[in-house]
Amino acid sequence: MRSEDNYLEELGAFQRLGLRFSWDLETLIRDYYSKRRLKWPSTHSALLWALTELAEAAEQLLSNEGGWVRNNPDQHEDYDPARLEEELGDTIFMCLVVGYTVGMDPLRAMLMKVQKKLEEEISND
Repeated sequence: MRSEDNYLEELGAFQRLGLRFSWDLETLIRDYYSKRRLKWPSTHSALLWALTELAEAAEQLLSNEGGWVRNNPDQHEDYDPARLEEELGDTIFMCLVVGYTVGMDPLRAMLMKVQKKLEEEISND
């Protein structure tokens, strides 16, 4: 089991590596848009798309819970773990795009947030 100090060191190393990975990921996503001849979205549009993808993931989770009386049940899919995985991927994809539209590195932001929270926990101990 690793200690919190080692974890922070590993996180820092990952963060340094993650910057390169994130840049490659942004390039991949921009290439995806270009190759599919999709218009690069505005920040507002990307955020709305992210929310719709999140709602589709939530729909999958709700259908797995059972016990719900659905309006038009024939129009709702049964739970499918592969479909949930796809919708979560779509959600993450669009959240990344939101960050890229404002010139932000969302993965770096996430890693910085995790590191900050862990450092706060360590300083409170």
